[in-house]
Amino acid sequence: MPIIALPMVQRIYNTMSQKKEVFTPLDPNRVRLYLCGVTPYAPSHIGHARGLVAFDVVYRWLLRQYPKVIYVRNFTDIDDKIIKAANEEGIEAVALAARYIELYHDSAAKLGCLPPTHEPKVSETIPEIVALIERIITNGKAYPVAGDVYFEVKQFPAYGRLSGRTLLDLEQLEAGARVEVDTRKRSPFDFALWKAAKPGEPAWDSPWGRGRPGWHIECSAMSSKFLGETFDIHGGGKDLVFPHHENEIAQSCAASGHEVYAHIWMHNGFVNLMPEGCPKCEHTLPDGEGIPEKCSACGYVYAEDDFKMSKSRGNFYPMHELIAEYEPEALRTLLLSSHYRTPIRFSHALVVDTERRVGRSYAALSAMDSFVRQNPSEDGPSFESAFGSNPTAIFEEAMEDDFNTARAIAEVQELFTLGNELLAAREQERLGKKLKAKERSWLLGQIRGFIRSQGEVLGVYLEAPEAYLLRRKQKFLAAHGLSAADIEAKIEARAEARRNKDFAKGDALRDELAALGLSLQDAREGTSWDVRDD
Repeated sequence: MPIIALPMVQRIYNTMSQKKEVFTPLDPNRVRLYLCGVTPYAPSHIGHARGLVAFDVVYRWLLRQYPKVIYVRNFTDIDDKIIKAANEEGIEAVALAARYIELYHDSAAKLGCLPPTHEPKVSETIPEIVALIERIITNGKAYPVAGDVYFEVKQFPAYGRLSGRTLLDLEQLEAGARVEVDTRKRSPFDFALWKAAKPGEPAWDSPWGRGRPGWHIECSAMSSKFLGETFDIHGGGKDLVFPHHENEIAQSCAASGHEVYAHIWMHNGFVNLMPEGCPKCEHTLPDGEGIPEKCSACGYVYAEDDFKMSKSRGNFYPMHELIAEYEPEALRTLLLSSHYRTPIRFSHALVVDTERRVGRSYAALSAMDSFVRQNPSEDGPSFESAFGSNPTAIFEEAMEDDFNTARAIAEVQELFTLGNELLAAREQERLGKKLKAKERSWLLGQIRGFIRSQGEVLGVYLEAPEAYLLRRKQKFLAAHGLSAADIEAKIEARAEARRNKDFAKGDALRDELAALGLSLQDAREGTSWDVRDD
């Protein structure tokens, strides 16, 4: 019985309601998405890459489902950390931010991320920020004090609904709030919308004197500028739920008078950085899934800080350095192999394992393409009739279930498994019969199409296989100080030894290449080599 495609029902976990909700865009012809971007005071790291890649997939999927998607991702290019770093270098804050924004753009492109529709910066949105603050003051929700402007939290009774905090729980609020002690404030929980100019800081004119925006107001101004006062989805890391996103909601609703700022709040989980060894006894940690509670050698109980990124701990991983060391697609695949809301374990060993898996996948794609070219077929069995499943429906179900890329990646890998079985003519066990070459070719062509279609959403397996495999070879040769001619010479020496029936020498040469990490494929037309992925 054929599988009937059902209308899409997109479910998204909403941090506000703490449950999955059916996503119904305010305007199905114009879906609006906002993502809090980075503060570029230093190179962006693997934690930033997690959110960047996760929401790139959200964007790609929504683009497939709706006629138009407006995706806004900002840069906070005016911030205390930027100002401090710029002053230390003796340059303008905006210039320092521009340097790291350029580096961010380069890394994002190499990770396969599509550019957003708009990418505003705080320094370019000052008029909108000033106008928004004026509206909040007019509505009685904020007050100026000697050049500063503060949002009065007690004037917004709904404050805390996103994070689950309440105004009555002042101790909890004080522990989580990023506020400075200031006796001029009506409450210690009031936060700055505008800061009066200080020596050595960038400043702009405003009705309250020269100064610069506070941390939170920028996103409210930039989102309303490009998406309107209320929009569909707001995203960011879990660390932004409080106070940043809580404050965004308060100031945005205070300005607009709307009860809702963003209808869906999405937050990606953290990247847990796996230490290479136990901090106490330096015992090498296993490469298995999950994070250990304690060291199996000495019993040391791991603390949360053991998994945080730190230059002094030697586990600070800037995106551009990881991209230079590993295939960017392997990094992207690893980041998508866990659901975006869950914490993800990260280590060099896991990246290496993923890189090998991606290499095997591209080798399989190359073999599929070659087989289809050599065995052209104009008709054959459908994938569904042969295997009893619909890969498109399975993939869509995974994406509709809160963008479950972990499941989607697993389904793509199942397609590779089926493809490899067909390439090796091992389909009988699964199908109960042997297929002719042209039948296998027809099915491989369908598998190739499924992988391409699903890869366009996930942002993987889109490169020409030959180009990927060639680059991998060149990278391997450079790392080992070898040339292709060196390898070919050893292959020819092995062939000569075999022609002379000196099989011991031939085997020794093969073992020598294997020890380097290479594999040989003997065929009638000659011997080829590749980087081994086992």
